[in-house]
Amino acid sequence: MEEHRAPGGPSLQVGPVQREEERKLVTIVFADLSGSTALAERLDAEELRSVLTSFFNALANVVQRYGGTIDKYAGDAVMAVFGAPLAHEDDPERAIRASLDMHGAIARLNETAERDRGVRLSLRVGVNTGAVVAGPLAGEVQSAYTIVGDAVNIAQRLQSAAAPGEILVGPITRRLADRAFTFTPLEPIRVKGKTAPLVVFKLVGLRASPEIATVRLRSPLVGRAAELAALVEGLDAVARGEGRIALVTGDAGLGKSRLVAEAKRARSEAPVYALEGRALSIAQGISYGPFIEIAKRDASIAEDEPETASWEKFERRIGTLFGHEADGVLPFLASLVGLPLHGAPAERIRYLDAHAMGQQIFATMRRYVARLAAERPVVLIFEDWHWADESSAALLEHLLPLVETERLGICVASRPDHGEGAVARLRERARRDHAARFIEVRLTPLAGEDSEQLARNLLSTSRIPSGVDAVVVEKAEGNPFFVEEVIRMLLDLGAIVFDKQRGEWRTTDALDRITIPDTVQGLLVAHIDRLDDDVKGVLKLASVIGRAFLYRLLSALAAEAEALDVALAELRHLDLIRERTRTPELEYVFKHALIHDAAYESILLQRRRELHALAGEAIERLFAARLEEFYGVLAYHFARAERWERAQDYLFKAGERAEKIAGDAEALAHYQQAVAAYARAFGDRWDPVQRAGIERRMGEALFRRGQHLEAREYLDRALALLGLPMPTTPRGVRLAIVRELLRQVGHRRLPGLLLGHRRDPAPEEWARALEVSGWIDWFVQPERLALDASRLLNLAEANDYPVGIAYGSTGLGIMCDAFALTKIAGGYYRRAVAVAERIAHPLAIGLAYSGLGYHEEHALGDGAAADGHYRVSIEAYRSAGDIRWTQPAAQMSGLFSFHGDFDKALALGHEIAKAGLESGGVEVKVRGWFSLGTAHARAGDLAAAEEHLRRAIELARLVPNYLTVTNGLGLLGECLVRAGRVDEAIVLLEEADAIIRARQIRSTAATEPRNALVHAYLAAAERGDREHWLAKAGGAMRAALAHAKVDREALSSAYRWQGSYAWLRGDRPGARKLWDRSAAVADSLGGRPDRELTRSERAHLEG
Repeated sequence: MEEHRAPGGPSLQVGPVQREEERKLVTIVFADLSGSTALAERLDAEELRSVLTSFFNALANVVQRYGGTIDKYAGDAVMAVFGAPLAHEDDPERAIRASLDMHGAIARLNETAERDRGVRLSLRVGVNTGAVVAGPLAGEVQSAYTIVGDAVNIAQRLQSAAAPGEILVGPITRRLADRAFTFTPLEPIRVKGKTAPLVVFKLVGLRASPEIATVRLRSPLVGRAAELAALVEGLDAVARGEGRIALVTGDAGLGKSRLVAEAKRARSEAPVYALEGRALSIAQGISYGPFIEIAKRDASIAEDEPETASWEKFERRIGTLFGHEADGVLPFLASLVGLPLHGAPAERIRYLDAHAMGQQIFATMRRYVARLAAERPVVLIFEDWHWADESSAALLEHLLPLVETERLGICVASRPDHGEGAVARLRERARRDHAARFIEVRLTPLAGEDSEQLARNLLSTSRIPSGVDAVVVEKAEGNPFFVEEVIRMLLDLGAIVFDKQRGEWRTTDALDRITIPDTVQGLLVAHIDRLDDDVKGVLKLASVIGRAFLYRLLSALAAEAEALDVALAELRHLDLIRERTRTPELEYVFKHALIHDAAYESILLQRRRELHALAGEAIERLFAARLEEFYGVLAYHFARAERWERAQDYLFKAGERAEKIAGDAEALAHYQQAVAAYARAFGDRWDPVQRAGIERRMGEALFRRGQHLEAREYLDRALALLGLPMPTTPRGVRLAIVRELLRQVGHRRLPGLLLGHRRDPAPEEWARALEVSGWIDWFVQPERLALDASRLLNLAEANDYPVGIAYGSTGLGIMCDAFALTKIAGGYYRRAVAVAERIAHPLAIGLAYSGLGYHEEHALGDGAAADGHYRVSIEAYRSAGDIRWTQPAAQMSGLFSFHGDFDKALALGHEIAKAGLESGGVEVKVRGWFSLGTAHARAGDLAAAEEHLRRAIELARLVPNYLTVTNGLGLLGECLVRAGRVDEAIVLLEEADAIIRARQIRSTAATEPRNALVHAYLAAAERGDREHWLAKAGGAMRAALAHAKVDREALSSAYRWQGSYAWLRGDRPGARKLWDRSAAVADSLGGRPDRELTRSERAHLEG
């Protein structure tokens, strides 16, 4: 035997020496020579030494062959260690194989000893796995490598309890070696110094086929036949090319994930591509988290993938799916996934704000999923949807219609949602819009007989011991996970043992002493408490990372990589964690969220904070080159660690990251938490510009969510922080408008003195705040838009800020048009165009030309010029990838409808509606439906017009967009009058009139309601009570004529109804003159439908 030296002196070592102390998970073998006492009586000392040396040499050779270390010899016993100094994944198996071979070696030596000396020896072996402290134990004279810990004492006690020729093992050894060996549970043994009896298993032998050996506590699915059949049918339908939506709900522990996994397994040979995205509680602040996971898995991108390699993989995958169209979608999908953009892709999104980016993400994700389904049938699986972030929930709802046209399955597993959450909304949408393709599986607790059957399956028996069935049914209450944990607890504590002689399980006295917790959480806590300390520590460390955890991240936190591997192996054997994926990177997941929660909640608060800090720092080290992807997770860890300075920094960054991809709910949450974290770190020492930026960003997020009034509150606070408070009363607004207009006059009269004289530190802050306020006021309070636009223009001119000048000039042009200041309006539009083109800003160009087209069409009546301007605007927006091209497109569709080019109007309307369907943008949908409704109304298809207009109005009310509501009510009312439904029309048109007066709407949105209301009153007058209705028509007619001053296209209709009013009053010559004037105006503007309506009205009254 080769002797190895530890530091300072000789030691009995068979393997290399480890020089530092450490905690390790090891397997200890204690082997005692039985019969050596009698041998000593028969042999002298020299002969005894010779016999024992041959025996011990044989045992040492076996230990060395299996990679173990001889720790010590004590009399006629030997102690060996597997897992220290060097560890292996299968140390428990190595220890047991060595123990078996020791018996074989002793048997071979006995042949010689019995022949030469007439003696025979045998071994009693105890094997135990547990945590120890390993390292050199140094004294003054010498030192030796050894291990100390209670696991050593237990191994020795097991050896003492073994009969000659037996090998007894502890419960952890049995679990970790169960794949290769069979064991028989024995009665727990009581030993001195231990309050609880030791759980003991006797080694039976090697399994016949170790490579296919099963782990304990496995069962086929029980009591879920109908539910499984429903999911399998759904998979079969997808494989046939028919879309399906499956929603699996149930309380924690009822087996949602297991059911989905079994359905996948049942159709593992089916040609269906399954992609999974899991919603995690830790990732609720990460926008689109499950979809990011799906896209990365589809492209085989690992978390540690270098940026260049990730980009190449993603670009290649998108190129495969989209071919020559890839360049149009790659920037948006890459932004969603979090890949940095460079070159042409970066330029593609350079000018997009979060609103436009969000709509593009929805549109491109819809196209991406459709392409996946076109490639082959695909099922998107979403686990733990009750943790879904709001952006993901909205995107999933947006994708649901694809099941009607694509080979797409959507499977969602979640706990029940009885409120207004993501699951309830998903269920409602699926039932309402896709009932024929919707499968809902609601898991309920198992029946008593099913719980008993599950227990029998877990124990691989046809009969469970008396008393156990009642415990299982009573405690578990039909929860399969609870049943499994009850059985596991009874096994671990020796309350159930297998009686080999009788071939069945039986209970022990321990059953009466065990108190089973009343909840599955309590059971899990007890289960975790029974773990070895090292294994428990790894489980807790993993729980801090999250429900799913990368091996690389966990190993960065763990002290010893090899011990970590052993601990993970044990945790997998114990079925507490599972390997989620090996490619593109090894990742584990807690078997159940309840296990994760129990482990996490068992950590002391101070230790929890320390571990979160360590996790955050490890992520910073490991993913330094791609940190942006982890801002949300870093914010979570440092906030939980109460490292407020770093938490607020990452919260702000996470908010900005969410904002870039229009994850508005998550952005709001991050910003709100960041403000709180900043206060903890720095108190109230805010820089006003920084705080204004936060308020402005939160306002924008609320605006994109359609919460306009709340958004304006944040925007007003931002402006106040920048020294630009907004008035809060109508009188204050009007006075402020006057002041800004006087300042604007000064800028025009004395440009040399007043322009470019300010240098605000952050002009983009007030510019953006005023721009978004302008959009809100355009929809909600048009009068205040004059203040937004004039203030923006004045500030931009004073700071020489060209983007603000372009936007402000366009806004002021719109307001001048509203007051029939045509010449002044034209000057502002032309200035906006010039500035926008000078700085080559596509969004400013798009807005300026859209405004100029509006001016040419409605203020000047030049349809040809308006057409050209709208085309330039559409192209500018499209070149920037901004879906706001639909605004000038809707204006152009309206122009086509006015001219009677119905095919062009409808084609453009359908294109806008398609963009709305793909992007999910509410305003885009409204524009599409309104454009189609307008075209159908002008063409005389009243039923189609009513359908589209009602949809546009309904959605516009939700925003609210009062301009579209009033305009839509006007067109719809006109259709109803022409259809003879006058009373219905009057109700709608009077509502529109009330909105116009309350909101002081002066734009073209008032054109249709004003004229249609006159028509409705005149139609009512023809039916009876003529004087009453003519009096009302007269008032409405005066309002319509006044409005025609700001909209040339309103004039033909105004004259038409004025002529009809004169006719009904008996002024026949006056009526004919007015009808002639109406026709002439229609001809001059190219309004063929208006001329036809005038001819029809005249024929109706004259005929």
